Amino acid sequence: MASQIRTEEKSVPFFILPFSAECATSLEVLRRNHIDALELIKGEDELASYCYTASTSWPHFSQFRSVVTGANLTELLDALRSEPLCSSKMHDVMKENSEAESNGPTPLSFLFSGAGAEFFQMGLELYQTCPSYRSHFDDINSHLMDLDGIDLLRWFRDGEEIPLYRLLSTFALEYSLLKMWEDWGVRPTLCVVGHSFGELAAAVATGVLSLPTAARLIVYIRQTILEKVIPGSMLLLLTDETTTISLINQYTKRKVMGNETGDEWIDVSIINTPKQTVVSGPTHVITNFATFVPPHYIRKAKPIDGIVHPFHSRSMEQGSTEFKKYIEKLEFSSLNDELKYISSMYGKQMEVSQNLDVSYWVQWYYKPAQFIDSATSAVALGAQLFLELSSQPILSKLMKINCPEANLFCIPSLKKNISNWQTLMEAVASLYLHRIEVDWTKIWNSLNDDCRCIKPVPHLMPAYSLQGEPALG
Repeated sequence: MASQIRTEEKSVPFFILPFSAECATSLEVLRRNHIDALELIKGEDELASYCYTASTSWPHFSQFRSVVTGANLTELLDALRSEPLCSSKMHDVMKENSEAESNGPTPLSFLFSGAGAEFFQMGLELYQTCPSYRSHFDDINSHLMDLDGIDLLRWFRDGEEIPLYRLLSTFALEYSLLKMWEDWGVRPTLCVVGHSFGELAAAVATGVLSLPTAARLIVYIRQTILEKVIPGSMLLLLTDETTTISLINQYTKRKVMGNETGDEWIDVSIINTPKQTVVSGPTHVITNFATFVPPHYIRKAKPIDGIVHPFHSRSMEQGSTEFKKYIEKLEFSSLNDELKYISSMYGKQMEVSQNLDVSYWVQWYYKPAQFIDSATSAVALGAQLFLELSSQPILSKLMKINCPEANLFCIPSLKKNISNWQTLMEAVASLYLHRIEVDWTKIWNSLNDDCRCIKPVPHLMPAYSLQGEPALG
């Protein structure tokens, strides 16, 4: 389906200026020279051309790197004058418990969040202004339209509430971010970690799911839920799994609730951290339980917005037979040994001999998500650097809570209520400092819609200094 949003002529939405050298002294000289050069810049088009030339025409040395970002010339100059973070300092921040050599790129892992992170107009700025992201979003949206008449723009752009469009939009956003980052030269090199519904995008990242298969899978998930699963709610409790089970048992006895049969039940559905557990159940039961918990046990309970079905519960299991019939004819590729897959259902790394096949997805459909174990399994592999592909950095916080001693560095792709481009360019900057190589030409193509207003300006560039020699010019 062709895009229904016509992008207007625009200037560069955000600026990024990377620079590097072969020694610390040269890097400092180059920083001062950039300040002198930028003070002579006239207008944003010239500034964009300057940053574009520095990004795409200069060499990027590995050991000594620095980078600044900003919405305009003033912000770039302020960042340069305040001694920006460089790669050597970044290396000092991270403990040397990874397999990366001091001058090589840090192994990179991807995080994919599940339900609960979505919100109205998430990623809309990117859809309207980034050709790469928009192309991939339209691609998945086209598949969904062909399969079941689903047009996700009706929710995330127009705000029309249609059952489970929020959930499907989560996959579409994560898939589009994944492919956009790939266009920019960034791929996971160590492992992928999907949380609940985020496992679908994680499986795409490993090559287990093709786009056509993933599209059919999420359509079948929606169809099964709408046809076979009763409405319900999910509740976030700020306590551990053991205490949560105890609270459920006490509530069961107090309310004389039959917890094994009928429509009176509560299941533990997600274990996020030692102090964050999610339960699922019929809406009226969860509503009563939320009222029961705080006054009796001084726990905070928060219903999860936008959730109208009890995911990861016995109710979902009732639809698993129908779901299995839907997906039995789908083709699933095998896992590969180069990129590790962390299962939130098992809470551990999947072995190459195991498969993300029909049996796996049928169980994943209703079994609880074990994110504490997922986080610790990723860290056990040596993961320190994570890029989160979601509408907001929910998993980044959970990773740090679950692994407080691991000194993790988690980079968000997007943040709520902050410009998409600002967050993305800050993410590119962080990756650059971790010596992750990116495709600067593709990034600038996205920044300025194929560089209509950008041209190389080598005559404006300060001279390069090598091995600490003073730069000329």
